[in-house]
Amino acid sequence: ARGATTLSNSTVSGNNTAGSSARGGGFFATGATTLSNSTVSQNQAQHATATGDGVFVRDGADTLTLNSSILSGNGTDNFASTSNPTVTVNNSLFGDAPGEVTSSTFSILNNNNPGLAPLANNSGCTIGAGAPGSAMCVQVHALLPTSPALDVGDDNGFATDQRGVGFPRVVGGQADMGAVEGLLLPPTPILPPNPLGECDGVAGINIQDVICTINKVLNP
Repeated sequence: ARGATTLSNSTVSGNNTAGSSARGGGFFATGATTLSNSTVSQNQAQHATATGDGVFVRDGADTLTLNSSILSGNGTDNFASTSNPTVTVNNSLFGDAPGEVTSSTFSILNNNNPGLAPLANNSGCTIGAGAPGSAMCVQVHALLPTSPALDVGDDNGFATDQRGVGFPRVVGGQADMGAVEGLLLPPTPILPPNPLGECDGVAGINIQDVICTINKVLNP
């Protein structure tokens, strides 16, 4: 991105760069960069000399501001720049050491395990992506029950999370950090029908229903 960059209610994940100068596995910016209610994770600048697995900022405007965002789980260095940056972290999860941070408010630092579920539609594909008529969906990371990002964020004025209408920004007493609000919940199990239900055609459950059910099990 060229110039000042703001990323809001967004997910950047699963990207990588390969060249020796290909810095910024998630994205590369040339101006002051702000992440608000966004998740940047599982990206990597793969070459040994490339830095900034998550975000790289250059050109003298080395400013990074995190607002209720997750910049964690990107290789070994989530953020890098060309000089001594100003890094402001507000209600956010930042995977790098506190020594990189200029100021921090209600944040979690030096934690590179954000507790994210794999990329998935998570409650349905609500945002189309790609060419008109394509089947692609914008996938997001839900939070696992063990995630340190749960209920410690700030809504920053957003009514919904990245998924849009039907997915409120605050579920519970406080917003979560990152692009998605709420836990990854296990699917509701589909239970088999009661094997001792009505079977013999006569209303009511009786011994004939038991015998009928056993015969159906033994002779499907």
